[in-house]
Amino acid sequence: MSIHKAIFLDRDGTIIPDIPYLSDEKLISIPHSSILGLKLLQHLEFKLIIVTNQSGIARGYFKESDLHRIHNHLLFLLKNDGIEITDVFYCPHHPDDGCMCRKPSGYLIQKAAFKHDIHLSQSYMIGDKETDVEAGRNAGVKSVLLSNSEESTSHNIHEYSATNLFEAAQQIQELSKILSNS
Repeated sequence: MSIHKAIFLDRDGTIIPDIPYLSDEKLISIPHSSILGLKLLQHLEFKLIIVTNQSGIARGYFKESDLHRIHNHLLFLLKNDGIEITDVFYCPHHPDDGCMCRKPSGYLIQKAAFKHDIHLSQSYMIGDKETDVEAGRNAGVKSVLLSNSEESTSHNIHEYSATNLFEAAQQIQELSKILSNS
């Protein structure tokens, strides 16, 4: 039985600024709005799970060991701010590989849900690209599209939109209040 609720988070452009093919952990910076948003979501008792496409591995821009180093450093920085990331799931494949794990597939979200006993109907996906939102929809979670990119106005397949992670967390807090009162 699924007993936890979760926030599935894209990494680049959502938690941290989007640096194409990030391979140097020294370039990681976490905006204050991300820290505030993650703390609020954690306070609301959501598990925080990163779900990210990392085709830089398949493209040969960096190795899987580099990605692990990046994620370990990001998790270290977040932990220093009192934020606990439950897990990180990533797709290392090229977009043309036709794999089953690359967003917009909901596979990584479903895999995380199975591993961590997540109740998908009580969970959300937050990302800055339509593929993030589609992944959420394909996995059966509600979604919030961050409008910090040119993609945010395209197909409007998302349920909610926000300008940053803190605003998204505030929306989820309000929705949680409404749902608990109904």
